[in-house]
Amino acid sequence: MAGSESQCCFSGVCLVTALFLSACTHQEFKDNSIQRACPPSVYFLPSLPGLGNENHPVPPECPAERSTVAQDFPDGGLDPLSIYDVVDQALCRHPLTRKLWAHSRSLAAQHGKAKSAFYPQLKAGICAAKVEQPVVGKTVQQQRQTVFYPQLELIYSLFHFGRDEASVQAVKEALEASQHRYTRGLQTVIHHAQCAYCKLDSAKAAVEAEEENLRDAERMREAVSKRYRSGLVNQQEDLRAEASLCQARYHLEQTRTGVEAARAELSAVCGRPVSSGFDILPLPRKDIAWEELFSGFETWMERPVEEREDLVAAKGQLASKEAALKAKEKSLWPELVFGFTDSLRKFRHVNGSHQQYNAYVALQWNLFDGFRNTYDILEAAEEREVAEAEWQEARLKASQEIWTAYHAVQSTRKQLQAAESCREAARKSFEATQVAYQNGLASFSDLVSAQSALASARQQQVQTEDAAYVALANLGYATGGIVVGEASPHPL
Repeated sequence: MAGSESQCCFSGVCLVTALFLSACTHQEFKDNSIQRACPPSVYFLPSLPGLGNENHPVPPECPAERSTVAQDFPDGGLDPLSIYDVVDQALCRHPLTRKLWAHSRSLAAQHGKAKSAFYPQLKAGICAAKVEQPVVGKTVQQQRQTVFYPQLELIYSLFHFGRDEASVQAVKEALEASQHRYTRGLQTVIHHAQCAYCKLDSAKAAVEAEEENLRDAERMREAVSKRYRSGLVNQQEDLRAEASLCQARYHLEQTRTGVEAARAELSAVCGRPVSSGFDILPLPRKDIAWEELFSGFETWMERPVEEREDLVAAKGQLASKEAALKAKEKSLWPELVFGFTDSLRKFRHVNGSHQQYNAYVALQWNLFDGFRNTYDILEAAEEREVAEAEWQEARLKASQEIWTAYHAVQSTRKQLQAAESCREAARKSFEATQVAYQNGLASFSDLVSAQSALASARQQQVQTEDAAYVALANLGYATGGIVVGEASPHPL
């Protein structure tokens, strides 16, 4: 009887220990799990001289609940958004940020799953068996009957030649790589928001330039009409002036279409439906210290290319594949396990009763599995080669992007000076030609050519200024100069 009591006590201790380990595992997962949250909305952009962002405040938090389309974009009364407001909304609402964030949470779960190999496995089940029970009467007889009883099984891996450690390391490296990839994704969203913002601002500036061209065409039409009524020019020149005015109106409406297309693109980057109430603050285009602005971005070229987030992620992915290959190679070695099985039921016999249990230590070695482990090792080795090739490809691509972006910035510096000088010269030429035409010293063709040259110079300057902003954004993105900070998570 003492033996039975000790056996029951041992089973109870095993059960309590298993439940305790299970509770610890649950608590660890609860503490280390990545909660569903909005991507960090705090980001740091370099101070840009002349743009008024030296003391930019922290962007507002992500909204706790989604608002309706009517609330997001009323037809009127919505304050124009600055570039920082647009970037903040893009970080909170763009699908790419949530996609990468969910991928990181998935890898965190895989990391916890890999660490479960260091805990014992506890299994419970119900067994059915045919047993012979003694029946005591005048004589002792054996009666066969079917019984159902619970069974508890505990299995713990004692030694496995570092296989599980390598598996955990592989997932850990992949998780760290995903974090760098997530940061790069935030930089990508910021870059897209900056470029879309500049595109909308450029389209609006192009409309302003076309409106100036239309006013010049109207003044030219009025001057020609006055001379036509005075009999100084023929009807052909008057009709040509009218055609030039209609052409200016056509170009104005065509340019306005580009504004709405750019507005729709920026709305998509922000993760919001497009509406006429969605507007932005204009970027400064006059009295900008472009040289100071360009010199502020020169420091980005001093950053090592290996520090770019996508390159760090690619290198981390390579480390993950190397650890996974090591884990597959370790799986060829034997494994030392401890096992314990308890039926949790007493069986009666002639001399009394007993409880069945089994405790063992075994060395398990998978000698043949149809070459599965061999092909697993070959697959892991090839995946490592792919990861190494991707890392080298990412380094070459990063060098190409940095080289292209840097020389685009250098070229834009000279283009800005040339475009400004060209516009000023075209303006003076048009004014002088107007005076000469009114005094009969210039022909109508000279006047039309001067007005066309001024219109082209205005559009050229708008496009060059837009190219300058985009070139700076591209350089920051190529060098990884956009630094994303951490913030406390906010629920979606």
